[in-house]
Amino acid sequence: MSIMSEEFDTLFGDKDASDLQVFDVNVAMGIYDAPQTQEQPIFYLNPYKSNTVILGGPMTGKTTFIKTLLVRLHEKQRRGPKENIYIIDFGGNIVKYGTLENVCACFDTSNEENIKRIFKTLEKKILENAETLGSSNYYSVLNSSPDKCPAHITLIIENINSFLLDGRYSTYQDKLLKLCRDGISKGLNVVLTANDMSGIGRLLTNFGQKIAFEMPADSYFEIFNSKVNKPMRLPGRGLVNIDNSVYEFQCFLPFAKDEEIDIFLEHTKTGKNKDVLASFGTELTLDNYRQYLTSSFQHDKGDQLAFLGIDYYEHRPICINLKESRSIAIYGKRQFGKTNLLKIILREVYNNYNNARIVYFDDGRKELEKVYGSNSRAGIEEIYLSGGIEEFKDYLRNTGYVRIRRGPMPEQQVEGNQVVNVETPFTIFVLQSKTLFQRSEDVNFLMSRAIPEMISSAEEKGYLFIFSDVKVVSAPDVRAAFNNCISTAILLDNIGDFVADKGSQNKSVFGEMEARELKAEFAKCSVGDGYYYDVEADILQKVRFLKY
Repeated sequence: MSIMSEEFDTLFGDKDASDLQVFDVNVAMGIYDAPQTQEQPIFYLNPYKSNTVILGGPMTGKTTFIKTLLVRLHEKQRRGPKENIYIIDFGGNIVKYGTLENVCACFDTSNEENIKRIFKTLEKKILENAETLGSSNYYSVLNSSPDKCPAHITLIIENINSFLLDGRYSTYQDKLLKLCRDGISKGLNVVLTANDMSGIGRLLTNFGQKIAFEMPADSYFEIFNSKVNKPMRLPGRGLVNIDNSVYEFQCFLPFAKDEEIDIFLEHTKTGKNKDVLASFGTELTLDNYRQYLTSSFQHDKGDQLAFLGIDYYEHRPICINLKESRSIAIYGKRQFGKTNLLKIILREVYNNYNNARIVYFDDGRKELEKVYGSNSRAGIEEIYLSGGIEEFKDYLRNTGYVRIRRGPMPEQQVEGNQVVNVETPFTIFVLQSKTLFQRSEDVNFLMSRAIPEMISSAEEKGYLFIFSDVKVVSAPDVRAAFNNCISTAILLDNIGDFVADKGSQNKSVFGEMEARELKAEFAKCSVGDGYYYDVEADILQKVRFLKY
């Protein structure tokens, strides 16, 4: 059965004020046979009162049911509270409907991170709704004061069997169960489709609305807990529980003709939903940077910000304040973007400072030659040191950055018998040297004393340290001193694996983190991905970094 032309018009036609006064919670999904009264009433689904599970074999009507529901919910929100829909499409059949204005996310399984983002977002939404509703039930507030209701949320998982069998999401099964159990009272309902009963038994107790299309005969008793007759073998024909009884029903088609679907989807593609979870393309560049941002970002014009990328979950810019930052440690795999990230940071130095000094300390591998002089201009002094740790130590001593003996600091100058202050350039130390992390007397001096002392006064004196390729610090006391002076850590690697390898021995600033929890929380990184860790605030964010 399909939507008729007059119904089609109502989906697109403007509503006058009188149409919007009354909100009917029910969604028309089909007709059912009522042999007792010899009638065929409309089957109405109430998404505000129960979760819904739709079962059936391939090509029996599950996906059609979901498509019809999406169309109906789109029309429904025009008369009531806003509807936010999140879709996890393990079947690959409804991605097309992701363009609807009330669909906040429609992800397939190609990007693990996107699936995890949906669950994180819904957990946050539930907490926000709970705060808004207080002790009240969403449905009761909807009936008494609909204008005070937050947006209603529908989570749709197409092919729940695949989700439950996918090892990547094993830790999210308990999260799903909690949403099924607690969501209804807070304005969230869950809609699942399943090929069979495999693995869904513990979920089923939280589903008041059950629809079963064609299945093996013995499955119906398990679903409805009663003996029922198998439905007629027709696409879209199934069984549904209504008022404690089970009836045979026929699902509505979303539209009579395929071209109507395309018209509908094009008409509703507004792009106005601020809650949409955008997903990244293959690369994040300066050209497409702003199109991925989902929120405005305000900052003081005096701030010298280096924009590094966008966080995965709220799609807000990740940036470093060059004026306030003291030390940045970059960890990660080879060929995973460390040099690219360094170029991104230094580009902002070139753009924002007329008087700056960049001191490169290379261990002889010449890796920093890729960056040195890449944006040379007047006012930017660049110094390249590659003669080993002794040369770097001598440079700090001879220039006065490190005082070995009494004397003027580098921002001071002796004129006659007086010490006067002079303007010194903003100084960035770019350190990419394995020798800094090896045992020696010079390393102990630099990493335990000299560099921590400089970092402690870095903001005041205009220093920024960038350790662009951090290695394992062998000496425990030196390692502790180094970790304690890092204010921002960036990791270009899978954090769960990295912490399992390094953190258990407390060899990095990530050493106190739990590897197991991190593996459950974050998907594996692709090239261009990584983590931004504000050490002092203890905030960890997964980031898509800009490509230089």
